[in-house]
Amino acid sequence: MFRWWIKISVLCLVLGGIAAQAFGQDTVKLQYKFTPGELLRYKMTMNANVNMQMSMPEATGSQMPSMPFRVVGIVRQRTKRILPNGDAEIAVAFESMRITMGEKTETMPGDKIPVTTMTISKDGTVKNVSGMEKMGGQFAGMPFVSPSSLGQYNGLPDKDLTIGESWSQTVPFPTGGGNLQVTGTLVSTNTKLGKYNVATFRQSAGGDIDLGAFMPTGMQSSGGSSSGNATFIGDATIYFAPEEGRVIRTEGKAAAQVAMNFSGGPEGQSGAMAMTMDMKFDLFLLSQGK
Repeated sequence: MFRWWIKISVLCLVLGGIAAQAFGQDTVKLQYKFTPGELLRYKMTMNANVNMQMSMPEATGSQMPSMPFRVVGIVRQRTKRILPNGDAEIAVAFESMRITMGEKTETMPGDKIPVTTMTISKDGTVKNVSGMEKMGGQFAGMPFVSPSSLGQYNGLPDKDLTIGESWSQTVPFPTGGGNLQVTGTLVSTNTKLGKYNVATFRQSAGGDIDLGAFMPTGMQSSGGSSSGNATFIGDATIYFAPEEGRVIRTEGKAAAQVAMNFSGGPEGQSGAMAMTMDMKFDLFLLSQGK
């Protein structure tokens, strides 16, 4: 059971980051800067609560008890190369992850979590993600389980911004399944955060995700089928260093509702699942170097 909650924890950690996507001076331009070989290390913390209910024709509905838990992870991000068009190819890996539920804590070493690779533009648009197919278990292939959802990358406007100015855009999920509608507002242009001068903006994001492409591993081999959708909404505050061209800190909250129907399982099972998730998250830059 604890292993199953670990999979839920990975999902929530990444979902929490979705809310941080697509995000002295009077004006500022927000643009990412990439250096080949550079390594950035971020710490992510998340406090979440998950409620789940299963329903199957051959059995009465099963309501799992509400489970609050805490996840702490260290994320390593390495810029592998800069492409001719200016996009960056970046490898993302978890250095470690610690999950606490009740009085029980388990640590997952980084080599147990697949490394993923992203292609990202200077405005933070994630154009491609590979490696998610290696994510086994309950949530393999689900569109919102993506390293692009870790909160470091945001679709930013290609212009100078003034305090109080807002922007909106539609951000697609790189792995497919739907879009997020994101609205951002610039709060400040030059505030000290540690050793960094940061611009601060707030954002809200929401959208629906089609889970039709997702199928649990056991059903794939038995010819089963599944359908469903997820509704997501989140709010975050992002602290961005224009000179360095990167996110220094993100903090916010998010919520998701997931509904799925499945049939044709390994033993002919069919049924439905409903899940709600509420989370608060924080991400900040630990170190940078080669």
